[in-house]
Amino acid sequence: MGDLTRRIRPTAPQRPGADTGQDGNVDDINFNKTVTTFGDLGLPNPKLQRGVLASGVRTEDGRVRRRRSDESYFRRAIAWTATRQRILIHRMEQPLRRLEDGRFQVSGEWVKAGSVLREAAEPAAARRGEVPYAPKTGGESDSGDSPGDGEDRFAKAYSDLSVLPRPVRASVRNRAINPDHFYTLLVEHMRNGTVQRHSLNLLRANAVEGIVVVASRAAKASAWQVEQYTYDFRPHIAGGAAGTGPAVTAARRGELT
Repeated sequence: MGDLTRRIRPTAPQRPGADTGQDGNVDDINFNKTVTTFGDLGLPNPKLQRGVLASGVRTEDGRVRRRRSDESYFRRAIAWTATRQRILIHRMEQPLRRLEDGRFQVSGEWVKAGSVLREAAEPAAARRGEVPYAPKTGGESDSGDSPGDGEDRFAKAYSDLSVLPRPVRASVRNRAINPDHFYTLLVEHMRNGTVQRHSLNLLRANAVEGIVVVASRAAKASAWQVEQYTYDFRPHIAGGAAGTGPAVTAARRGELT
């Protein structure tokens, strides 16, 4: 145990393609929220599922309460898994009961409210590498993210993305433009009260393409170890599979760009 996620106010996202600026400092983040697992949601453990490369659970802030048209309340979580060829996303909901004093109490188990499956014709192109990390030190990190107008439902994902090295951030932002799914799981791993490493699992996708990042950084290390998988969800084209070309060539070289 001892793995924690953070509970902070997310920063607003940049516009796609904008300069991502300086690396955010993951060591300055306050991790104080216990990780929500697939087991907590009543779902199978992805670590026991064959072929799963990455997974994550995104839960909303504990103060968020959703209300249906019938005046019933619930809270939501998103659970996702990725293999080399497909991405599966579950929308989970748990009923809440409003007490007389205005507080809310859980009144039932998590249930699956919907699922999305994105499947590629060919396995995702894979890139792996060690990417130098140069965060701002002292005080609050500045990743170059400038506030936007209004709220964005993926603001937390953009905020978590800011701690990755600039080349990785650029790679993520240049794929799956205008995503309909963008989720992250940023975790601090501790042992005997000492931080061992940080990890970030990321999924960003739209109907045409997707990208999954699995990144890990040992405590105080000068680089992140990064695996990146890019998916082409377009239908298979006769005479040539979708997803061939320069991206696959670069993947075979093992480069991370």
